[in-house]
Amino acid sequence: MNIRTAKGEITSVESWFALAPPKGKMRQWVVGRSAKELAKAWFETGVARVPKQLADLFESHPDFRPVTWEWGEPEVRIPFDKIKGEPRNTDLAIRAHDDRGTMAISIEAKADEPFGPMLGDALAVAIDRRTANPRSRAPDRIEQLVDALLPPKNVGLPNLRSLRYQLLTVTAGALAWAEQCESRRAVLVVHEFQSAATNSASQAANHADFDRFIRRIAGSNIQKNIVPGTLLGPINVNGVPLFTQSAHLYFGLIVTHCTL
Repeated sequence: MNIRTAKGEITSVESWFALAPPKGKMRQWVVGRSAKELAKAWFETGVARVPKQLADLFESHPDFRPVTWEWGEPEVRIPFDKIKGEPRNTDLAIRAHDDRGTMAISIEAKADEPFGPMLGDALAVAIDRRTANPRSRAPDRIEQLVDALLPPKNVGLPNLRSLRYQLLTVTAGALAWAEQCESRRAVLVVHEFQSAATNSASQAANHADFDRFIRRIAGSNIQKNIVPGTLLGPINVNGVPLFTQSAHLYFGLIVTHCTL
């Protein structure tokens, strides 16, 4: 498998930064933090190679295997709606296939930073923007995400206020990537990096936020918590108004222990 961008093939950690730097450039390119550690995970042996944790993840689910890994592109801008503004920035978008067809895989790299603001806080900021600028469609984006991804709240399901906004956008980005790949399977994998520089309490909170989101998006279909090294799914969402025919969703979590 090769890692590439429109500017050329990525052949090392250094060329990853040169061709596909994170949004914060050198400020984010730090040992122990997610952007650089993701690149290091793919070039651990000096050449581009699928991390063992990721390969093993797909061995955990009967809907995948044997997987043929085609190519990946870091820092891909993937719009999921028609509203002006910053599109979804996927840390690593991967195209693969097996005997069931194409697979669209989206990697979200995390150290111990949260999955963005709570949905209620994000909505309040969006409404403030529209108050200041009546042409702002920030509240519309949130409403469309909720309509497309989340089923109505039933008894026992987490409420909207308890969800992290970024988990909606990364999931919409994963579905949009599947649409681009013409794939009926969209896989969102959170790749967590643990080290002496990360906060274990913050990472535990991230796991709880991820579990809460999966329980809400899956409705009553999935009751168990996500475990590192396993995939949950398939989950089907309404998709409208963002997607005419959304792919089957799968969620996974893998963990890499880093030395500083």
